[in-house]
Amino acid sequence: MVAATADNHICYQQLGSNPIRSTYKSGRYVKDGTSSKYDWKGLMPPEDRLSICDHDRGFFVVANNQAAPDKFHGGYCRHSILTARANILEEMIRK
Repeated sequence: MVAATADNHICYQQLGSNPIRSTYKSGRYVKDGTSSKYDWKGLMPPEDRLSICDHDRGFFVVANNQAAPDKFHGGYCRHSILTARANILEEMIRK
């Protein structure tokens, strides 16, 4: 969710249920279901979800791209896709 307030604040909040796994290996591929290696250990608590307000850049680019550095929650966002669309949007905003 992206929001702007009447008093000039901008925020990004990650919504939804986010599984916690024993490993954050890429979710792009089918996993071996014959073992518990990739089982969910639970769901990320709401207070641990990515939340950013008033970023130093003064804007957010939200285009299904990687929203946080690889180190966020031990790599939770590591395998998000860095899209060309997000790069183009950022370039357009900076002009």
